[in-house]
Amino acid sequence: MLDVAAILIERGHNVILLTSGNYEPSSEYPEYNIDLFFCDAMANEACMDVAHNLNKPVVAWSSFLQFVDHKPYKSDPLFGCNISFENESFFERFRCTLIQPLQIAYAFASVERQLNDARNQMNINLASRKGLKFNLALIDNFFGFELPQPLPPNVQEIGPLLVRVFT
Repeated sequence: MLDVAAILIERGHNVILLTSGNYEPSSEYPEYNIDLFFCDAMANEACMDVAHNLNKPVVAWSSFLQFVDHKPYKSDPLFGCNISFENESFFERFRCTLIQPLQIAYAFASVERQLNDARNQMNINLASRKGLKFNLALIDNFFGFELPQPLPPNVQEIGPLLVRVFT
């Protein structure tokens, strides 16, 4: 993502990167009128909450197409399943379609509860999270790694984006 931000800065866009931490706002920074948010679709709930509450468009990015545009005939290797259900037994399809996602949802339930408590403290509407849509979704993935599927016009595969120097 920092490579994308560097390209936008070179083209004259005003880019502000938000990080976690307990920082005091400085008076030397002016107020910005932010009109577009770039958010990680999987790990940055706060960014999407702020954008939704300010009624601003969201450009989401992710490395996994399954989280942005789910298709019932595909699975995800993160669930411990094959990516395709072709030649899979009924039990394996049932396990990968229903049981594995429920187990993962159960594992993240306490984190989701903590996020919802924080949202309640800040008066953020919880119902707004259910209907959150991205204005544009960028998928950083290798072409051919995912099974072919029709994509809506607001989902674009842009990958792979790789850093120039590996550490």
